[in-house]
Amino acid sequence: AAPPGRRPRPRAVAAGVRAVTARETAVSALASALDGVAGALLRDASRPESIPAGGLIVLREGVADAPEATLSPATYHYRHPVTLEIYVSGADQAARISALDALLVGIGGALADRTLGGAVDWTEVAEAAQVTEEAEPGTAPVRQALATLRLHYHAASALA
Repeated sequence: AAPPGRRPRPRAVAAGVRAVTARETAVSALASALDGVAGALLRDASRPESIPAGGLIVLREGVADAPEATLSPATYHYRHPVTLEIYVSGADQAARISALDALLVGIGGALADRTLGGAVDWTEVAEAAQVTEEAEPGTAPVRQALATLRLHYHAASALA
């Protein structure tokens, strides 16, 4: 209760309900769309020492560009770059090439709904996949691709 003579502060969210920003909604929708494409999907994690069968996608949220604002009603339009690190491992180079290619095709299929179920206005590939291969002594070679996506979304507040 508020002290006498003062109004209680309004609650933006009902008790027990977690508020979610437009940024979190967008990134979570992308993670949901990508879930199941590879053997594992991690968000903002360091690459594990071993790559699971079926490959690994690490989703790096990045930082949204400064929003463009429109008025009446106030709306903030974001362009949010997100990097996907895609990894496959194995002794056979042809199998690694094929597995990485299959993951890239799978990611493309997962992004067929460019609005991610209505969570964003649009999803686009900002930069084509950059493919490299690493071979540390004593470990299975790893083939990786870095792909940058851009999520377009809007919010009613610069902080929401």
